[in-house]
Amino acid sequence: MEEDTTLCRSNFDLETINKLSRGIQEFQSEEFLNLRHLISEALSKQDQMVTNLTQTNKCNEFEENNDLSAMFAKTKSCDIKLKCLKRKMIELSNRSKSLKKRALYIHQTKQQETLNRIQEEDARVSREERMIAKPKIDK
Repeated sequence: MEEDTTLCRSNFDLETINKLSRGIQEFQSEEFLNLRHLISEALSKQDQMVTNLTQTNKCNEFEENNDLSAMFAKTKSCDIKLKCLKRKMIELSNRSKSLKKRALYIHQTKQQETLNRIQEEDARVSREERMIAKPKIDK
């Protein structure tokens, strides 16, 4: 193999090799520039995709940490408890009103009974006083 490389060197002089190298370089330079441009575009698009994926991952992490369906379920549960408490409070309020009415009725009834008893006692006393004979007073 070494003989082949020495053969190539002996057939071409250094100046010819340089000219051929420059020619190939000039010929391929546009392609290399285009490739460089395409690679830089690909890298910028890759950076954009990485940024988008990072944002998407952050959103996914947020959704995982703050599961909306769980929040809705908890909210619904709390709403049901609140409605139940409201209903119980209304029931207690109604019971309280009816108990107050009943207590007022009982109080009024007792007052009426007491008044009737006092009136009966007064009537009995006045009857007894009328029945008792009074001595005649001379003037």
